[in-house]
Amino acid sequence: MMRKVTILFTVQCLALTVWVSLPQNYQLPQDWLLNSKSFKSKITTDKVNNRLTLTNGLVSRTFSIEPNGATVDFRNLMTGESLLRAVEPEAVVWINGQRYEVGGLQGQSNHAFLREDWINNLSGDPLSFQLKSYKKTGIKKRFEWNRTRHHDQSLAWPARGTAVQFTYELDAETELKESDFRQVTFSNNIENGFVDAWTISKTDKHPRANFNNEGKSGEIYTPANSSVLAEKQFKKFCNYLAVTLNTGTDKSTTYAPAVAVKVKNKFMKFNLQTANNHFALEFDGKVQKKKNSFVKAGMDFTFITKIDKETVSFYAAQGQNESLIFSVKLAGARSFQQVKIGKMGIEGKFEDGSEVGEIGRCRFISVIGKGNVDRRALNSFKNKRKDAKGVTVDIFYEIYDGIPVIGKRVEVKNSSGKDINVDRFILEQLAFVEYESSVETRKDRVFNTPNVAVETDYSMGGFSPNNSMRKSYRWKHDPRYNTQVHWPRCELCMLEVAPEFGPDQTVKNNATFETYNSWLVVYDSYDRERKGLTYKKMMRTLAPWVTENPIMYHCTSSNPKFVKEKIDECAATGFELLIMSFGSGFNYESDDPAYIAKWKEVVDYGKSKGVEVGGYSLLASRRISPAEDNCHYENGKVGASPFGNCPNLVAPWAQNYFKKLQNFMKTAGLCALENDGSYPGAQCSKNRPGTAQKGWNSSRWAQFQEIKKHYRKCRELGVFLNAPDWYFMNGANKTGMGYREVNWSLPRAEQLLHTRQNIYDGTWIKAPSMGWMFIPLTVYHGGGKAATVEPLNENLMHYEGMLASNLLLGTQFSCRGPRLYDTENTKRTVKKWTDLYKKHRAILESDLLHLRRADGKDIDYMLHVNPNLKEKAFLAVFNPLKRAVKKTISVPLYYAGLYDETTVTDMNGKSKVYKLNRSQKMQLNINIPAGGIQYFIFTN
Repeated sequence: MMRKVTILFTVQCLALTVWVSLPQNYQLPQDWLLNSKSFKSKITTDKVNNRLTLTNGLVSRTFSIEPNGATVDFRNLMTGESLLRAVEPEAVVWINGQRYEVGGLQGQSNHAFLREDWINNLSGDPLSFQLKSYKKTGIKKRFEWNRTRHHDQSLAWPARGTAVQFTYELDAETELKESDFRQVTFSNNIENGFVDAWTISKTDKHPRANFNNEGKSGEIYTPANSSVLAEKQFKKFCNYLAVTLNTGTDKSTTYAPAVAVKVKNKFMKFNLQTANNHFALEFDGKVQKKKNSFVKAGMDFTFITKIDKETVSFYAAQGQNESLIFSVKLAGARSFQQVKIGKMGIEGKFEDGSEVGEIGRCRFISVIGKGNVDRRALNSFKNKRKDAKGVTVDIFYEIYDGIPVIGKRVEVKNSSGKDINVDRFILEQLAFVEYESSVETRKDRVFNTPNVAVETDYSMGGFSPNNSMRKSYRWKHDPRYNTQVHWPRCELCMLEVAPEFGPDQTVKNNATFETYNSWLVVYDSYDRERKGLTYKKMMRTLAPWVTENPIMYHCTSSNPKFVKEKIDECAATGFELLIMSFGSGFNYESDDPAYIAKWKEVVDYGKSKGVEVGGYSLLASRRISPAEDNCHYENGKVGASPFGNCPNLVAPWAQNYFKKLQNFMKTAGLCALENDGSYPGAQCSKNRPGTAQKGWNSSRWAQFQEIKKHYRKCRELGVFLNAPDWYFMNGANKTGMGYREVNWSLPRAEQLLHTRQNIYDGTWIKAPSMGWMFIPLTVYHGGGKAATVEPLNENLMHYEGMLASNLLLGTQFSCRGPRLYDTENTKRTVKKWTDLYKKHRAILESDLLHLRRADGKDIDYMLHVNPNLKEKAFLAVFNPLKRAVKKTISVPLYYAGLYDETTVTDMNGKSKVYKLNRSQKMQLNINIPAGGIQYFIFTN
């Protein structure tokens, strides 16, 4: 739908009214993706309602301050939507084996939405960590960034914004309820079917009468005055029963949904008479008592039956509202003998009434039985709370200028007087509004998740965030969301940011444990392009070193004389970084002073020519020794890594490895590390004394801290870092754009198409500078002469096509081979493209719009856009066909910040002014020769 909006352009902030295509529910007067300068972060407080809000005009997160700290609103201000439907703890930590919630509020009866008038009636859990104070803080640098090479100068480090720190502690005087420590004798989630020896009886008055209606386990669909019941004998001591149900549309009195218990060979039936909304107790063959019900129709509630001191008590609970309804003195009563649930006659008899009445449905959700108080558990909990006395949990929230992102981390400070163990933690637990409304489940059905993205700096083992962060967060269902459309309540609408397991870390007295960082990215649209632009802007803001994008050459020999010759070639052709490639013989792990000195002389020579020098080193996918490698917990054998073998990063070999690399970097001045096989998340079952690894549960956390420290040190030293995993938030500059290595053995023309396909596909979530590509100049994975660029002058058209396909799309490549040129003509061709790239570097390193993917059937083209530059757009067009193509294409210039008209300059320097239509698109005539390459530059 076309909408009329006011968008602010130019330094003078001239307001111009234009027609653009924005999300239908977009609420802001300007598009933040075009001009985000006015969206400044701030913290506001509401002392009347005890609230604090982080906001930047794009997204906001509101916290209650009393009676405990809790997120009570999370709002997408770009669309006006509230993303939150229920209150959860702000964090969860396990200390010395005991689970503690941090903050949060209780008592919300319906988890589908959170009404404002409910919030003040919610209460804090006295057993949780309580909010004691809060204060405004600044954005903290995660580590130092040594800006030694070209990058986007407009980016700040740390990112501009503001932050708040909430401090939580346990209340020492909290009284423990003994009833919370009853021993569970059985538990059954009926919505997943009956288990553990239940007997089902059902009337014959209706063919569908059962505890399963239309595939919905627990639902009874039967006439009002008929019986459908499930019964169970008790083999263990049980004096507490909780049955959760919903009366639905049932309209009964005697046969209303009920719980019947047998005590001292007598049956008592407790039900909610749905015909007249009364609680009723039947005993000794008749109705003994009645009381008006407080249960809200259509809502889940719980019948609770307890035996204490020869008294049988019947309670009803809905939300936080638990009330004693009836009680009966019964001499000798200690334990239940039997329970029946469902619809039944007097005293739980399986019988039907004389007139069955109209059909209705009710639903039984769960039943749980408990015995006496577990004194050992109660005393253990008391002792563990003593262990946590003096422990403080600080939660930090960050909000940034100009991006719809909120960051978070947790610190556990130990001032208990003794060491503690942080077994597990949940950094973030948010009950989001579900993405979709799905009634049923089908085989192989995949639920869509809410329209937000999660980034963490605990990522490993993948070129993409979805793969690399599967170990740091997950989407789960919310069993407390009883009113969701999906019958088994399995919609993926609960975000949990937590390690897959661990960290299982000892925290010394007066020491602090830090979780990893998480960032929640809120989207204003479901459009893939717009979501990608949002994500990439977040990455550049929070990891600005990803804009470092040197032109790279992979040298295949480590002979110093040869390397100096290649440095000269790099300088002559505009290449900026020489990396000693895999197979070159370069030894990054050497600590020989003479070897390092030899390379310092080479590095210094490179610096004199304006060329940085670095090297390749293999880490993860290698075998060291059984003692030094990760080993599996089941059989103790090595090979526990996702890629086979992997050295254990806390073991002596790896510790020396990191020291040697850093010593080489500092001493010789090496400026780059291509770390092949960075840590992929391997686990190890060994206890390694003197390290943070105590065994399997702590091994991933302990090893990740080592690779994190190493990569952050590289960033501090100004070392350019290629890593084949998503380590951007810990200092990596690039990961793979995404390609299949064996495809470089295909015929050259196919390699060209694959190159542009890979860049097209990879840049949906990566900025052009975030992913590397490849140009193998010699044979790579086979393919022979048809796949090889050498001799370069004989295959110059292909070489030029590979250079242009990468550089015009802003993506750097590993140009690997024995030389960059073999003739003066080849040299001029290479330099032509690097010069062109550097001339238009700012726009070429800007985001790409995905206009037409390469397929070999027609021309393919992509558009760089940046409304903040003089060159606001750059269109690269490629023709893979053996014939010329003449056609008109539509060029969308909205994200370039262009409106009304634009000046288009072609690759020959000819300029022409074009009018834009109401959608800020223009029609451009293309006339491109067979196998040709063209580009166009768009300005105001």
